[in-house]
Amino acid sequence: MKFLVISKPITDKSEVASRHPKNLRAIKEKLERAKSAGKIEHSWSFIGGGHAMIVNADSAESLNKIVRYTPSFDLSSVEITPVVESADWLEAFADHIDEHYMADE
Repeated sequence: MKFLVISKPITDKSEVASRHPKNLRAIKEKLERAKSAGKIEHSWSFIGGGHAMIVNADSAESLNKIVRYTPSFDLSSVEITPVVESADWLEAFADHIDEHYMADE
């Protein structure tokens, strides 16, 4: 299942600890490994601080590990929303309407 994870800093201090180039490169490498493993599909950074990513997780435990072990988790406000491909959702919704509302036509 796919999840949109949006993380925004709740304090300016969240950026201070990770600004050292060594830390930033370590975070980048961890992100690249997660992308290569298919755990993170896409990721973006907000210019004003924070990030968004599409996470692939097959269980709550898997999602929890990916999100909670993000370096800035404790200093961020995190919003998680399940998402599906639009074409898949539209087809499933059309099937639902056909089955429940169009049966008499």
